[in-house]
Formats: sequence, C-alpha cells, structure tokens
Amino acid sequence: MMVNKISYFVFMFGMILMSDSTSANTFIGKSLICSTEKFAVKGGFVFSDSKQVYKYNILLNNYDKEYVKKTLHCYSLARNTIAISQYSADEGCGSFNSFLDSKSLKYTRPLTEYVLTANCDFYERDLEKKLNEVLK
Repeated sequence: MMVNKISYFVFMFGMILMSDSTSANTFIGKSLICSTEKFAVKGGFVFSDSKQVYKYNILLNNYDKEYVKKTLHCYSLARNTIAISQYSADEGCGSFNSFLDSKSLKYTRPLTEYVLTANCDFYERDLEKKLNEVLK
C-alpha cells in the first residue's frame, strides 16, 4: 500500500518537472487555511509569488505550548498538483516533499510510515493573524 502512494508521488514529481508552471500564477497572493481530523485550524499557506510559498504550521514546543512556525518554500504546479519543496529558493529549494491538489485543496505529505493530510480552503483575511489568534 505504501509503495503505491510513493509511486504516485514520484510520478507526480516527474510530471511537475516536465510541465509548464505558468498556471501557478493563479495562486499568487492567495492564502489557504488548513485543518486536520484533530485540529480545526492546523496551519496554512500564503503564495508570495510565482515560485515561493510561505508555509505555516501550528506546532508544540518542548513545554507543550503551541506556536506558529513560518517557513518559505519553492513550489511548482503541474496539472492539478502543487508540489512544495523542502526549502526556499535561497537554500536551493531541495526536493519536493509535499503536495497540494489545486482543485480539492487537499494537502499531503508522504512519510516513511504514513501520509500526513490536511484539508485546506481559501482564506481572504490575514492568515498569520488568524493562526496566532487560535493559539490564545
């Protein structure tokens, strides 16, 4: 079962490399807010330009206190899949290790043992402010 999931993501990565990313421009300036089964608000994305996206994630620190982690990543769009890299362009992007379906807005990140998933929706307000409000 896991082999099938990994094969799918490897195939999608190949499609990304062979496709034109010009349609990714429809996400520029857009924000997504994401939830999981356990969390009504878990994080989100802000597409800053045609090549980079800010990724927000609500995490726990060593003292079980929640905080918002904000990181910058490269992204590329192939058909209906946005592939998100490990790092920013300044850090060389790295490999594409998570994916967002541009139609359903379902986020997936395959790991060795399982696949993390979240459901996202477009968010018209200040995402970072909303995530910090959730922590209070």
